[in-house]
Amino acid sequence: MFKILNTGIMRVLALVIVCAFQNVFAFAQVPDSILSQIKTVEDQSRLIREYARLSHDQILALDPNALSTSDIYVELAIKYGKDRDLADAFHCNGMACQAEENHIKAITNFLQEQTIWEKLRDNSGLAEVYYNLGDCYRALFDSRLADEYLKRAYDQYEILRDSAGIGKALNRMAAINIDSYMPARIDEGYEQASRSQSIAIGLANYDLMIANYVLMGSYFSQKKEPEKSLEVLNKARKLIPMAKEKFHLALILNNIAATYYRAGNHLEAISYANLAYEDAINTRTNVYEWVSAWSLYLSYNALNRMDSANKYRGQALQARINIINEVMANQKNIYEFKYLKEKFRMDLESEKKQKNLIYVIWIISFLLVTTTVAFLYFRNKRLRLSNRLLSEQNKIIEEQKKELSLLTLYKDKVYSVIAHDLRSPFSGFIGLTEILADEMDTKLSPEHYKMVVELNKSAGKLHQLLENLLQWAQLQQGAIVAYPEHLPFSKMVDESLYAILEMAAKKDIALIIHIPEGISVFADRYLLESVLRNLTWNALKFTPRGGQVEISAYPDTGKIIVVEVSDSGIGMSPKILENLFHFDKTVNRSGTDGEPSSGLGLMICKEFIEKNGGKLHVKSEEGKGSTFTFTVPAS
Repeated sequence: MFKILNTGIMRVLALVIVCAFQNVFAFAQVPDSILSQIKTVEDQSRLIREYARLSHDQILALDPNALSTSDIYVELAIKYGKDRDLADAFHCNGMACQAEENHIKAITNFLQEQTIWEKLRDNSGLAEVYYNLGDCYRALFDSRLADEYLKRAYDQYEILRDSAGIGKALNRMAAINIDSYMPARIDEGYEQASRSQSIAIGLANYDLMIANYVLMGSYFSQKKEPEKSLEVLNKARKLIPMAKEKFHLALILNNIAATYYRAGNHLEAISYANLAYEDAINTRTNVYEWVSAWSLYLSYNALNRMDSANKYRGQALQARINIINEVMANQKNIYEFKYLKEKFRMDLESEKKQKNLIYVIWIISFLLVTTTVAFLYFRNKRLRLSNRLLSEQNKIIEEQKKELSLLTLYKDKVYSVIAHDLRSPFSGFIGLTEILADEMDTKLSPEHYKMVVELNKSAGKLHQLLENLLQWAQLQQGAIVAYPEHLPFSKMVDESLYAILEMAAKKDIALIIHIPEGISVFADRYLLESVLRNLTWNALKFTPRGGQVEISAYPDTGKIIVVEVSDSGIGMSPKILENLFHFDKTVNRSGTDGEPSSGLGLMICKEFIEKNGGKLHVKSEEGKGSTFTFTVPAS
């Protein structure tokens, strides 16, 4: 079946053969009714053309049968097609998988398509496959690979002078930057979205115009300009009847509803949330169903219409349960896949050992019954055979290394998808609970108001854990890169710790800062601010009421700044210190006021400090407090 393929393509197809342990990667078998039609070479070509046309038509129509049709198209192309047939078949199967939100299988198809276009040196095919790979990695929240592939696509589209391709590549690059929530990058993302919008207007590409308006709405929301955000979101909504794809609607309506709720216009919020909820039900999108139902609950609750509020609260909880079930099912598939791979590896090793034992026994017996001349002859022959077997075994080992790397990638992507899919809805949920806590103190009974405040606190704690998980997943994927700059340290410390002063005041803890005005450091602002907040937060967490937390800094040898965060808290035992930075050890414990702790924040601090070219040290004694010391390059 593989004789028509070159060696490079066969290596890529080997990945699919291994992945067949999990049915999500298996292509459909060509039905006997189709195979019975093939009698000549002309029949083979005719069937390939028919399934190519049918696959493209079903993908454009968002037909749920597109995946099974393209599976058969791939099998026919492997058996009877040429390189371009096979590349197009992998493209169709990847697009069908992407429509089904199966981004991992989509990437597998696109990588195989990429290998063929590289062999054929087809720049047009490469531009499209680079774009699709970038979009898949962006959906899996791998911003590093997504950005890399989208930039490749952009360069190819510029060489081809393809305006439509340039516009859509700029849109996806803008999405990565605006989703980063980093001021410099969101400004760059807005500029990219504006350039993409100019191209989209010129081409009358309404889908691309809607996508750009949604990104601009997110940009203005982050800039705290709700009027402009509503303006562009309503522009996007008006374009939906002219667009080819209708998946934009629920996202736009939910964003509009949330903006009206924050403005206190609960009736408008209900109106738009109802529309979003109906669209989410029709499209069976659990995330949007959850968000819109919860928005309806909060808006009806604010109007004291409790029957409707309780109804949508139940709907929101059910949608959330469905989301959790989906996540658990995906995780179960990954664990089953990992088990099958490990079993395959162990079986392979056992088979190798048995073969080696047989070879040894055979050689010893052969030596006992042959003459010296025959022994020399067959020994040389055996050496040549052994070399060939060794070469084949080395190839097998290399394939297993690739499989292990792919399995690690799948694990990282699952963590990223979980963090990414929960991050935006959860941020909205925190904002809503904050509004409830601020505005409902005079409208609710003391008991109900206390419940709202506790709900807001719990949401904040869960959000902190989610942010830590997201940062950890990005660290494991290599997606966090340090961009050092010259920073006045004293001013940066004041800005970083402003939000933490409230916690210190609530626990009656003296927060003392000893940092000379002239100290300046050369480090990444985002990473260094995260370290300072985490270490100070931990110090306050494990210091009893009436205690003291001190932050100091001083130069050492003129090239290094030493920073210390010390407290008069409960300290740590030698056992806790020994396991403090080991991911596989459990060291989490509650703070002095019952504050939760996962231990993940300190490991993130250590990684961030090392990315800035420094080191972290800890000194602590149980009952006498702790001191965290780290270094950072001086300006």
